[in-house]
Order: sequence, then structure tokens, then C-alpha cells
Amino acid sequence: MPERESRTIRDYVLGLEYLNEEKEGYYHEEGRINLLEGGRIEYTLKDHLGNGRVYCYHDAAENEAKTLQETHYYPFGLPIQKLSPNFEAAVGVEVNNYQYNGIELVEDFGLQVSHALFRTLDPQTGRWWQIDPKAEEFYAWSPYNSNLDNPILLNDPKGDCPLCPLVIGPLLDLVLIWLFKLAQTYMKEEWKMLSQGLMGLALLCQLPLVR
Repeated sequence: MPERESRTIRDYVLGLEYLNEEKEGYYHEEGRINLLEGGRIEYTLKDHLGNGRVYCYHDAAENEAKTLQETHYYPFGLPIQKLSPNFEAAVGVEVNNYQYNGIELVEDFGLQVSHALFRTLDPQTGRWWQIDPKAEEFYAWSPYNSNLDNPILLNDPKGDCPLCPLVIGPLLDLVLIWLFKLAQTYMKEEWKMLSQGLMGLALLCQLPLVR
């Protein structure tokens, strides 16, 4: 009988990922804890759209930061291979695949697609494989479009709303300011204090909630 081809199996438990049933790393917004390298803490430096650009860690022995990988992209997220080296490939260290828009790059079957929460992005065509779950809000565009065809200005890390990070935040600001002014004009003193406190709390929580 012919030998079975080796396979790479990846499992997910919240932020923890297993590679062939072995704990590979714990992933979070700022990078990952590389469990295959003894729990090494690695950092991801991102651009204004949340794209991972430089991946590094602090070498305690030499007391300096060392670059693990770099990633540069074509407009819709396809990595430019010659400009995206993995400096530890020779020693078998797995790259951090959370790259374009912070979405995981998957290369199974020779494909290079990005798996977001709601859909799968094909960066070679600049289109999603599935229909936009909020297509009725963007009827002027194809339900398969990516970032409303403007990947330089917009990002869509979840695959559902490229305008949400750009528009909802400022709109929430306007609503909060209007409520504050309304409270200052019409409400009693104790309600004014409460509205000010709620406004401050909402502003502090705004970015995480919108994203």
C-alpha cells in the first residue's frame, strides 16, 4: 500500500491553537505566545489598517529586538513573497499567519486565502467567496466585493462591514456629544453628573465595542 501523505492539522480553542495535536501558540491582538519555542512572547507591528507588517521578539540574551518575519501585500492582501521573508524558516519555526487585516492566512491545498469571522477572502481576486451578510446595506456594490473596492482606506477584519470602524466611531461621538449637551440644558444636577460619567465611560469603551 502507498504511504499516506503527511498532513497538517490545526485545531482552535479560543486563542489557543494546536498544530498536529501539539500546542502551537496563543494568539492575541498584539501578537502571540509561541509555545513551540518555549513560550516566547512575539509582537506584531501593524499599519493603520491592522495589517501585520513586522513580527519580532525581545532577545533577552542579547538585550535587543529581533525580527522574525516581515510581510508586504498587494492591495487586497496577497503577500508579496519576495518581500515577505520568514527569518526562522531554516530552523522550522512556524510563521504567524495572522497578517492582512489581522485575518488568518490559510495555504491549504496550495491556496492563499484569508479566513475572517464571517467569510473567506480570496486576495488574488480581491473578492470574498461568500455573500456579504450585510449586503442590503451596500446595494451599490457586489455582495462579494472587498472593502468597497478601496483597500487603501478601508479594512474589514470580520468580513461583514468595511465602513464600521471608519463611520460608526465618529457617529457615536456625535450621539454622545448631543446627549451630553441635552443633559446640560434640561436635566437636574444629579442627572447631569450621571450623564457626564456615562459619556466618559462610553468614550473609553468606544473603540473596543465598535471593532
